[in-house]
Amino acid sequence: MGGQRKDLPIEEAGHETGKSRLCQRIQEKVKKGFLLTYNVIKDTPHGYILYNRHDEYVGKSIEKYADYQAEETKLFNNYVSKGDTVLDIGANIGTHTLWFANKVGKQGKVIAFEPQRLVFQTLCANMAINSIQNTDCKNLGVGSSQMLIDVPVLDPEVPTNFGGLSIRGHMQGEKVAVCKIDDIGLTRCDFIKIDVEGMEPDVLMGGLNTIAKLRPFMYIEIDRQENNPVILEILEELQYSVTSHNPPLYSEDYEGENIFGNIVSINAMCIPAEIKKEMLNGGSDPSKKSK
Repeated sequence: MGGQRKDLPIEEAGHETGKSRLCQRIQEKVKKGFLLTYNVIKDTPHGYILYNRHDEYVGKSIEKYADYQAEETKLFNNYVSKGDTVLDIGANIGTHTLWFANKVGKQGKVIAFEPQRLVFQTLCANMAINSIQNTDCKNLGVGSSQMLIDVPVLDPEVPTNFGGLSIRGHMQGEKVAVCKIDDIGLTRCDFIKIDVEGMEPDVLMGGLNTIAKLRPFMYIEIDRQENNPVILEILEELQYSVTSHNPPLYSEDYEGENIFGNIVSINAMCIPAEIKKEMLNGGSDPSKKSK
């Protein structure tokens, strides 16, 4: 997880005493959170993270704990391995994307999708400042068919949950293309994370052939109750075993007060039925499944 990561390149360039002191001060600011208007860059256990200080969930979590949804990545660690191909659909600013990129390593690949332009730019920045080369970030939505949609531009200087924006049904905004998983042309896919604010059934419908053929593990947000019967029907047809996973936003590993109270994320861990059967019969670690 970035154990070999060096300090900021600017520090390496500081040969003179004055420059060295300046670089040291910059480095200390980054560790605490270096303010760039509404954006802040912070050194975290997973790498450098640029985040919006007005974001009520991701931003506040990075600001307070230098992490976001640690309980989710704990679970991912059981299903994602070196060399894997991962789809991060609804990547936001890339906190999970960065974790995936570090986990799969140089031989692996991550494809991250984020339809909001300003959020997408931050996603790209977070890959760039950590010198991540195995991740392809795409300013696209993902759904059941190819189309152009209107995505509102949220004011980055007004506090809100930027990741909570649904991209469905807007009449104004920036034009953004929507693609299908089946149109990507994947020959390998080991894990898919889907967090798309109500479009989860659309994402699954657009990836039926890929999922049926490549049998990835999937982690799907299911906090929209009206969508759950359809999601479960699709997963049953695809022969997946589904287990709920509702981790708190505040991890027991965090230090400091709990600013999120009892808030949890509502998700489903989806495992191909044949792998689940093998696990129940005392089979090997799920991360060691046949590639």
